[in-house]
Amino acid sequence: MARLMRKVGTENPEVEGEDEELRWEAMRRAAASERWEVARRRSDA
Repeated sequence: MARLMRKVGTENPEVEGEDEELRWEAMRRAAASERWEVARRRSDA
């Protein structure tokens, strides 16, 4: 999870509220696309 946090990144980690929601949404999307990539590579192999 820490790796995803770094991947998504944020200018100000103390930001609360809506910006934090957007950051979590971006993290979820990054995790989902990463899982999809891994699954695709496995099926190609």
